[in-house]
Amino acid sequence: MQSFEIGKRGVLIADPAVEVQSQEQATRMSQRLMERKRKVGVVAFSREGDPALGEFEEAQIIFASGQVPAEVEDMAA
Repeated sequence: MQSFEIGKRGVLIADPAVEVQSQEQATRMSQRLMERKRKVGVVAFSREGDPALGEFEEAQIIFASGQVPAEVEDMAA
């Protein structure tokens, strides 16, 4: 799950991604951040791969809300 905030000059800034244990947890956490208006956007995603090798498949969007980068919007569509 990754959240976003607006930085100086209105630039969208990505917070560090947070690993969660399930799709349900990622969705709940994302929804909570948006409901409390702590972040301007959130995206929950899933991807498979090998962290030791740094090789991952393309992410699959589970949940996206608010202001997110254009590439996230394209993936969610």
